[in-house]
Amino acid sequence: MPREQFAQACEAAELEIDGNQQGDPQILKPDDFYRAFRKNPFLAMGEGFGAEFWTSEDLSATMEALIGSHIEGTGPALTIPQRIRLGCYYAARRLTNPQRRKPTEVATHHYDIGRDYWAATLGPSMKYTGAYWHPEYGDFDLDTFQELDLKILCERLQLEEGMKVLDIGFGFGTNTRYMVENYGVEVTGLTVSREQMASAEKECADIEDKVRFILKSWDQISPDELGQFDRVVSIEMIEAVGPKNLDDHFRFIAGALRDGGLAVIQGINSEKGSHATDPYIDKYIFRNGVLVKLAWMIDAAEKAGLVLRSADNSMADGYVQTLDSWNAAQEGRTDLHEKYRDQFKDIFPYKTTDDTFWRLMKYYFLACKAGFSVGHMHNGHFVFQKQGAGTSNIDVQIPRTREEVFQLLGRD
Repeated sequence: MPREQFAQACEAAELEIDGNQQGDPQILKPDDFYRAFRKNPFLAMGEGFGAEFWTSEDLSATMEALIGSHIEGTGPALTIPQRIRLGCYYAARRLTNPQRRKPTEVATHHYDIGRDYWAATLGPSMKYTGAYWHPEYGDFDLDTFQELDLKILCERLQLEEGMKVLDIGFGFGTNTRYMVENYGVEVTGLTVSREQMASAEKECADIEDKVRFILKSWDQISPDELGQFDRVVSIEMIEAVGPKNLDDHFRFIAGALRDGGLAVIQGINSEKGSHATDPYIDKYIFRNGVLVKLAWMIDAAEKAGLVLRSADNSMADGYVQTLDSWNAAQEGRTDLHEKYRDQFKDIFPYKTTDDTFWRLMKYYFLACKAGFSVGHMHNGHFVFQKQGAGTSNIDVQIPRTREEVFQLLGRD
């Protein structure tokens, strides 16, 4: 049955098992792969790729075809045992609130992997979010378009010298430094990652009078403890909040903002929304992460007294290019492959090799790339304003050409 089921999935995706096209999946260990596929096809694809049960010359093309056909509903139906297993997984996430019970899991299992891995993968910007890029900008350069994303985000925040900014989930510190150096603001940052905390403190050691980093989740500290801010920024942290907590989260943002203050949320979202993410991503990458429905986020913000003033949900193309760059960077680091070969040993059900870690990460990067490519996921900037006296002109002029990109960034 699993052989026939996978064959039907490939046929619907116009792929041929062991075929000659680059995207055709090559089954290297049929017994192992189909045994895993029978139990849980969603985990079997990622874990099977990591264990080299199957492979592909062009994993991006393979996953884009499979995900696209699944979204369109042209793939095979799940078996009853598979439906029960998947149903139990989603029901458990819907009935519980893991984002509040275990807020640090994602840091322990993902962000705290090691700074050397992230430095090699993310590049000098150390920005673990999608870049701002559109095809008319021409060739993609990761650091240029990561800087463009930060520039546009800061302009949408309308930062001014002396402003106090709250950064919810500040990353490795480079975003903080950019805001302080380019806009003269003071930044308070929240994180649940010890690795990111240490990295940010080192990155901003010479501007420590302008920054304050706190090792706590947004729900572990009150606005009264933090004080009031002119601006709030959240760069792709909203995915860790969870649907059950959106109302509380936006009340927290509203409580931290002065009247008329602005908040910019950069976030991945989906049209349908969910209470749980893909089982593979949940197990190996973003523990308890959830792609929220845009309408849920806007509704929660409005209930908290925050009005949506600007929405730019056009950044999927930039994420496709970003994920490609991250994958290419990490593929060539065989020294790190060996160093982190046992990173997932406690949860990976098969024997690990020097290739296991990077293959599991490759599957993550390129499966997510496929999700953006087929329109399953979106990414954007969303500007909210707290009710009260404030600015009237919220949005900024977006560059239309590569030349305008460099002009905005102040480059020749």
